[in-house]
Amino acid sequence: MSLAQLGFLFNPDSRALLLINLAAVLTVGTMGLVAVVILYRRRERQREERRMVAVGSAMSRILHQMKNPLQTVMLQADLLQDPAIGQDAEARQGACQAILSESERLAAMLSELSIWAAGSRRGLALEPVSLHTLVQQLAEEHRREAKSRGIDLQVGPIEEATVLADSFYLRQAVENLLRNAREAVAEQPNARIALALERTPTAALIRVSDNGPGIPAKQLKEIFLPFVTTKMKGMGLGLSICKEIVESHRGRVEVSSRAGAGAEFRVQVPLLREAKQESGVGAAESAPSAGRMLNHG
Repeated sequence: MSLAQLGFLFNPDSRALLLINLAAVLTVGTMGLVAVVILYRRRERQREERRMVAVGSAMSRILHQMKNPLQTVMLQADLLQDPAIGQDAEARQGACQAILSESERLAAMLSELSIWAAGSRRGLALEPVSLHTLVQQLAEEHRREAKSRGIDLQVGPIEEATVLADSFYLRQAVENLLRNAREAVAEQPNARIALALERTPTAALIRVSDNGPGIPAKQLKEIFLPFVTTKMKGMGLGLSICKEIVESHRGRVEVSSRAGAGAEFRVQVPLLREAKQESGVGAAESAPSAGRMLNHG
């Protein structure tokens, strides 16, 4: 009997699952079983080595992304100690603004890392949430920043839709899509982002689109994986976090894009009555929030 006949199977998570029945063991004998165990251990060792390489690559990317803003903060803080700069109000204000901007950038990175690290341990405080209100608020908050960057933020239609959700995390998911779109059109002439909320018979559908450079076809399948990004800046966690949050709300997120023709991300979340039917009203409304890594505000 060959090793293949022993039923050496692998599940979708790539964790080896060795199935050996008694008859196979008796037929193959001791040497055959030893060979199977050796092969199993070799595969496990190779898998662990690949995992460590991936972790090392991710850590290297994180450290690199954090190093740049830290260097800027240190440089500007050093400049503020210069007596000449101290007498120049404009230069002093510029240094302070640079420190504030880079500090906010670092805070955003740490926020993403905290949410991503929580993963499946993330606790959701589910309650009825008006997506109409949530999307309107996000539109107002992002409109001014978009204008300051020369980006035309087009909003609408925004239909009425109520979902069973954790407003903090669902807001984070949509914010990540808006930030991703803003970064995508940063170098684009006539930059444009569109935000809309539609209601289907069973779900709320949020659309975020841009006229940026688009996503290459070969990267579309990997765009939601952690630490995958098409941009020079950023850790590549925003879209991964968005996908995790949306799926934890029994929803889904999709993307369509062509290189050079922009991209559109679609978030679909069940309407309130659909979500209650799927999860049960009592269980859903009493979901724990102790696992939340970040506070509102």
